Parts: sequence; structure tokens; C-alpha cells
Amino acid sequence: MQELAIRILDPAEGQFLRKIEWNREEFEGWMQELSVRYADAAIITPDDLKASKADRAELNKIKKAINDRRIEVKKAVMEPYEAFEKELSDATASIDEIAEAIDRTIKNYETAEKQEKKERIRKLFESEVKKPFYAEIDPSELEFLTFERVFDPKWLNASCRMTRAEKELNEKLNKIEEDLHSILTMETEPAYRAGALKEYKRTLDLGAALKLHADLAAMAQKEKEEQRRREEEAAEKRRREEMEKLRQKLSSEPVQQSTALQGQAEPREASVRGFQQQGQGNPKAPVQNATQRQDGGKFGHPGGADNASRYANPHYGPYEGAPATGPVVPTASPIQPPPVQKTYFVEFRVEGSRDQLMALKDYMDRNGLRYGKVQK
Repeated sequence: MQELAIRILDPAEGQFLRKIEWNREEFEGWMQELSVRYADAAIITPDDLKASKADRAELNKIKKAINDRRIEVKKAVMEPYEAFEKELSDATASIDEIAEAIDRTIKNYETAEKQEKKERIRKLFESEVKKPFYAEIDPSELEFLTFERVFDPKWLNASCRMTRAEKELNEKLNKIEEDLHSILTMETEPAYRAGALKEYKRTLDLGAALKLHADLAAMAQKEKEEQRRREEEAAEKRRREEMEKLRQKLSSEPVQQSTALQGQAEPREASVRGFQQQGQGNPKAPVQNATQRQDGGKFGHPGGADNASRYANPHYGPYEGAPATGPVVPTASPIQPPPVQKTYFVEFRVEGSRDQLMALKDYMDRNGLRYGKVQK
């Protein structure tokens, strides 16, 4: 295409209006004369006033003539320029219109080229996500892995070759594959793993997913510890309540006198003495016989071996129902024994400091309570 340039045909180059000449010296001489005349003059007579007014009128007239002439010359000079400027503006508008049409053509071509390149990258993506690792995952779990989430617009730039785009796409997909494998193979609670996987699907950030997993595990551990603490407190509360009920029962239960037992006081006393006399020859004999478990009875249950052992314990003294190992010889007593009160068995465990346990022991000794080790 021929190179074009603006060339001025008329007037010729260098012959443009460069200066406007006018009778400048004549005007400057006349104004200088008036300036000297009125520099120090003063109006004294009516004739001086009349002459001054005439000079002022002449100056205003000349000023108007100068302004009129300036406007006339400017218009004459600007007319060809304004016409020239309009013609150049029209030419510029035509150039812009043609350039815009060319730009649209170029952009359409580049857009089509980028779209074709994007489709090539998309097909590459689809082929990569069909790899064995992704094929083993439930398709619903891969709904987050879309082409748009891994696509980088800079891959469509002319400066980015297809080989570079392919390399970076593979790197992204390999990173996602490694991240998913790390999350799915975590040895943890399913709920924690599901939470970490959900966070990764949202952010594609393994660090954020692992942080959420750690937070969930910490919260669960804290909840377990809190639940254990509550259970321990509840168990302790129940234990204290049971101990308090027992204490109240032992301290407030009325003493009941059994008339049936009163009538059997002497045989009971004789039976107890007979039991004691039988064991004098060999103090250990009653204990050995009592500890032979024949019926599987436990401590506190009448008839059990443990119960017999309890009777043989020197801490306990005579007790109603103690087994006799020999014949019982009734012995009359000249003194009527006191009424026999009904007794009870109570089994419990006590936890406390050494001082507390010693105080409990003193209390039971003072009140005549018989106690011993619970046989297991």
C-alpha cells in the first residue's frame, strides 16, 4: 500500500501568512503625543475641558476601529484554516471507522483461535480425569473437579505455548490427585475425613482441609473429656447420696425389740458359749471349717461360708445364728439377759483419708458395731 502524507498544495510550503503588517508607528506616535500632553496637565478653563473631552472621544473611536479591524482580519485568516481543519477531521473519522472494522476482524480471529485452544485444553483435562485413580472414585465425589476450576486464562495468551499449558494442567491435576489420596487414606474417624474432604472440595487447599480435620478431632476429644468428667461427677454424686442415705438410716432408724428373740435369750447365749468352747482347743478350727465354701454364699448372706468365717473372726463376738461345730449344752443363767435387738447386715465401701477412716473406726467401736473385711 502506498504511503500517504498530508501535502499543502496552496499556498506553497513556506508561503503561509507569517506576519500581518499595519501602520503601527503612526498610531504609536499619536498616542505618545497625547500621553505627554496629559501627563501633568490640569483642566483650568472651559476650553481645556472641551479639548479634553474631544481627545477622549477620539481615543474611544480609534479603539473601536482597532477591535473591529482585528476581528475582520482574524476571520479572513481563519476561514481557510477552519475549512482545512474540517476536512482533516472528516478524514480522521473515516480512518477511525476503517480501523475499528479491522480491529473487529482481528479480534474475531483471535477469539476463534483462543476458543480452539481452550477446547484442546478441555479435551486434555477430560482425558486426564479418566485416569485409574479418578475412575475408582464415585463420580458424585468428583463433581467439584470441573474444568473451569483448574483452567488458567493465561494459557490462552499468544505467548503461552500449548506445551506449557499442557504441562501446567498436568501439574494441577497431579496435585489434586495427591491431595485427595492423602485425605481419603487418612486413618481417622469417618466424620472427620468427610469434613476434611468437604473443605478441600470447597477450597482445593489441602492445608485448610487438614486444619479443619485437626479442629474436628480436637473438638471431639474435648467433648469426650467433658462427657467423662460429667459421668465421674454424676457417679461421685450418686455415691455421696448413697452414703448420706446410709448414714441417715443408721443414725435415725428406731431400735426395735423382738419379743420372740427375748424368749430365746438363754438358748442363744448358751449356743454362743458352746460355739466358743468348741473352738478353745484349736482356735483355728472354726475358721477353717467356716471358710470351706460349700454353698457359694457370700459375705453377709446367712448360711454362706463367708458368713461362717465372719462369725469366727475375733473382731465380731457372739452373733445370732453362728454355726456350731459341736453339741450345744444349754446353761442356765441366774441373771436375765437384756432384750435382744434386731440386727442387720450392710455391705459398703468407704473412701477417705487416713484420719477420716480412723475416725470412722472409732465411731463404730464406740457404738458397738461389728465390722470386718468383705470376702470376695
